[in-house]
Amino acid sequence: MYSIILDAAGPAILIVFGVIFGGLLSALILLVETLLLWRLRWASLGRSFLGALLANVASGILGFLWFSVYLVRAESPGLIFYAGSFVLSILVEAGVLMLLKRAARQENWRASLIVNTASYALIWVAVLIWRVSQGA
Repeated sequence: MYSIILDAAGPAILIVFGVIFGGLLSALILLVETLLLWRLRWASLGRSFLGALLANVASGILGFLWFSVYLVRAESPGLIFYAGSFVLSILVEAGVLMLLKRAARQENWRASLIVNTASYALIWVAVLIWRVSQGA
């Protein structure tokens, strides 16, 4: 259930939205990132899936550590958390992509920026839908 973790914001999203909705959103993000990597011609579809999966697991693990700072301080994650999560996701996922495709540094950075921008756009749409459905 937790094998698919959406970016560094994943831990907060799973806690806020719950495991079922968070898991569905994670699966959607994995699908979108896989398809984007493939359409960017980063690699074959299977290799793009592997890259997206490994990159999201790595950034999700670091996201749990990042989110724990807010849990320890008993603060609600706000804009700084999500902006930091976005930057962390780009950095970590670019690093993972570089491990999988070493000779394409610029291509990996570009791919990481594009797929994470799409992922975080999905997260913000999900947040808006959730807030509207909750009457907030």
